[in-house]
Amino acid sequence: MSLQSLAGRPRRGQRGASLIEVLVALALVAFTMLGLLALQLRSQGFQKDSIDRRNAAIIASDFLERATANFSGFRNGLYDNLAYTGGLVAAPTACVDCTVAEVQQWDWFALQRSVLARLPGGIAFVESPALGGSTNPSVLQVTVGWVDPLRDDPNLTVGTVVRDPECPAVVTDVRIRCYNARAYP
Repeated sequence: MSLQSLAGRPRRGQRGASLIEVLVALALVAFTMLGLLALQLRSQGFQKDSIDRRNAAIIASDFLERATANFSGFRNGLYDNLAYTGGLVAAPTACVDCTVAEVQQWDWFALQRSVLARLPGGIAFVESPALGGSTNPSVLQVTVGWVDPLRDDPNLTVGTVVRDPECPAVVTDVRIRCYNARAYP
């Protein structure tokens, strides 16, 4: 065969994509989709934490409004050293002309019921520490906590996740996140 006969023939160009190119493209698409899926799952975890934090703020605010409305009960120390660590709660006895102590019991019941209904693994603590060495309480602090889904991973070790500093010292579970609110009635 001469060079002229080879030059006269039309060359066959590559048409379409080879199987290797298709596989590489599919691998890149799959890798990208897995990355987007991981990002979406992480985003949902942050969204859940945001919803729980908002619910904790609403619950704490509602309780502080109720408690400061019962100023006599607050001044008498009825809102000091209350703790709810989960579980069902019994309603206090009904009253018509409620005393300040009965109002405090209903306020505390409403807080516990809200925490139980709106926060996963919810807990609540109320204290009225005296400021400046005074024996009269001058501040009312409520702490509401919940189990954070981002911290509720069995693969996490205690050393990698530290206890939330917003939580009272009695809360040792590293999965619990806390929200604090104060009122100065």
